[in-house]
Formats: sequence, structure tokens, C-alpha cells
Amino acid sequence: MHLQHGTGAGVVPVRGLGVGIALVTLSGAAMAQTRLPPVASADGRVAPRPGGIVLDVMNPPGTSYLDPEIHPERPEMVFQMAGDVWVGALDPGTGLFVSATGQDVFVDRAASLTVARNGPEYGLDRDGTAIFYNRNDVGGRVRIWRATPLGGTFVTEPLTALDGDRINPLVSQDPLAASTYVAYARFGPTPPSSIAWLDEALPAVDNDITPVLPGFAGFRWARGSSLLTSTVAAGLDAGQVVLVDASTGIERVVTDDAGIKFDPFPWFAPEFGGALAVAAIVNGSDIAVYRDTGGPTFDRVALLPVPTGTTMSFAQSHEPFVSGGRSYLSLTLKDDPGSIYTDVTESQIWVYGIEPGPGRFTLRCDDGEAGRIRHEAETMAGTNETFLYYNELRPSGRFDVIRCRTGLSP
Repeated sequence: MHLQHGTGAGVVPVRGLGVGIALVTLSGAAMAQTRLPPVASADGRVAPRPGGIVLDVMNPPGTSYLDPEIHPERPEMVFQMAGDVWVGALDPGTGLFVSATGQDVFVDRAASLTVARNGPEYGLDRDGTAIFYNRNDVGGRVRIWRATPLGGTFVTEPLTALDGDRINPLVSQDPLAASTYVAYARFGPTPPSSIAWLDEALPAVDNDITPVLPGFAGFRWARGSSLLTSTVAAGLDAGQVVLVDASTGIERVVTDDAGIKFDPFPWFAPEFGGALAVAAIVNGSDIAVYRDTGGPTFDRVALLPVPTGTTMSFAQSHEPFVSGGRSYLSLTLKDDPGSIYTDVTESQIWVYGIEPGPGRFTLRCDDGEAGRIRHEAETMAGTNETFLYYNELRPSGRFDVIRCRTGLSP
């Protein structure tokens, strides 16, 4: 894949700098395709896909592509391969890489995911996008780095200091914001550990979220805003959702119902007139959906149980997305509640609609083979449908990136 200047036909612009990733014809090599009948729960319906869902392996044989993330404004993926961070253009019509491998632009060398617990992430503000990731540094410290596209390559620089490890960076995506915010887990020297966030314009200032509930506190940004959610040790069952506005520094607890909420993920839901909503895993299994109605706490409007068509009991790594003017969740279902990075356990990839009741949309997006480890589902709105991507661990020990054609209108 070559980089070329200009914004003519067949070029994907990068940050408005007049630089693009040139689109080439897909070679068709190394793409293993599987066509399967739809797999749905007894209490749901499936996407209208004649002949079943279609799965494709994105990466060439013998390679491992880890933790794919989709660009917030164009068809592009960033992923990690043997520690190297790469960016590859995607075809919005097929959802596949434009080039044979997707290794279009090299970004940097990143820390192992067993250390970072998360791969590279796109951030977005009014100046465009940058990629944020962990990198091992002086004295074995792990800190957050930023890669900014410039002239067909990336300029890389450390963002945080060497006074403690800052891992698992998750990044805001707001095209109107003056700056990008980064949330992360912080370790040492004091306090011993915390969930914190920073403004990239003031990277030396750690803004701790306290008191975070140990072992349960995921943290996520609402796209198009400076709003961050996590879980704090407060209220009933000591596991409630906290909402942080990074632009003001104001925190408030927005749930007060029973159950420990894990990994709350906010988004703006078209079903609720564009109001802020939050999906949170409750007690490791069901997913509760909350909406902001202007009161002191959010209203719980749905509780989505694990579908009856699966033997899995635990939900994990869910992400809301909007397709065809409706909200859905992509997620992993597992037979064990442990971490997706440290526990070897069978798992499945599903899509949920957020409406409660027997008519709820549910779609399984993997090949149904037992014993496989799957995680990190991401979505992209293509030309004619929404594509879903996830990692699957093969018996050989490599991680494939799988693309699923959901059949959902974009």
C-alpha cells in the first residue's frame, strides 16, 4: 500500500491534511470465507441475510492481528501485530481490507496487550484524529503515547510521565472539542491504583475517579462528547454508575438500583430522542439500559438477559452502536466471568437490540464452533450494512480478526 497526496477518486483523506491511503483492488488472497445459517435465540429474530451470516478472516495465514479498532470518521482499522501498530484502509462496500494484508501504514511499537490490557485507540477532536496506545519505556514503565498522522506517516510522542504505570487507555471522540481526553488505569507510586482521566493539553494532571469499585470499574466515553462513565463503590450493592464530564470535572452518581454495574457504556440513543443512555452489565450477566430523563438519577428502561439460545452465562465487553436509526449492543458471552485477557474460556459474539421483551433482536455472529475464545467486538457502518469485527483465538495460538456481515442497515 502506498501513500499519495491529493483527495481525488480512490483516496481516503487523513485529518484533512491532503494526505490519503490509496485504495487498491482487493487481491482476494488469504481470505477464508464461511457462510452459515443465522443463529438466533428463541426469544429473538435474526437479520434478513439470505443464506445466513457471512464470516471472513481478515488477516493473512500465519499472522495475529489483535484488538482491532475502527476509525470514527472513515473506513479504516488500527490493530496490533506482534507488538507493531498498523493502520489499514477498509472497503465500505465489503468491510474487508482494501489491500491484501491491511498493513498499510506503520505507526509504532506498542506494549504487549497482556500488559496494556487494551490495544491502540482512536481519539478525535476538532483538530482531527490521533492514535493513543501504551508503550514500554525507561525503567520498564508503561506510559501512554500519542501518534498523530502527518505527511503520510505518524509523529509519535509520549503523553504521560514516568512516575507510574498508566495502562488501558480509552479515548474521547468529539469532533467539536478543543482537546482529546484519555481515561486509564493508574498504578503507583501513590495512590496504589485508581481510574483516572487526563486532558491531552494537560497530560501531567491525573484526575482520579474515586472511590472506584475494585475489580468492577470499567470506564467508557460517550462518542461525540466529553462524558465518561465508570462504577463507584456507592449506593445500593456498592456498585453504581458514575458520570464524569471531563470538560467541567463534575462527577455524579446516576444510578441507585440494585445490582453491581460493570463496564457502563454511554451513548446517545435515537430511541430516546438522542438523550444520553447507558448500558451496564449487572452482576456479570444481564445488561441494564438506563436513560437520562433529567432527574437526579437515570431511569432503568430495560434489563436484557442472556439469550435462551446459548449455554453461556456471563456478558462482557459490550459496545452500543446505532444502525438504521436504532440502538444495538455488540458483546461477548462467556461461560466464565474472568478477564478476556487472562482467562482461557469459551466465548461467543452476539448482537442485541435494546428493546425488552420477547421480540428483542438477538443475532449470534460467530461460526458456532465450540471451545473457541472470541472477544473485542467492534462495528463499522458500511455502504449497505453494518459490519462487525472481533478477535478469535485459533488452535494454532494465533488471533484472527473476523468480519461478520450483520445484514443490519447502516
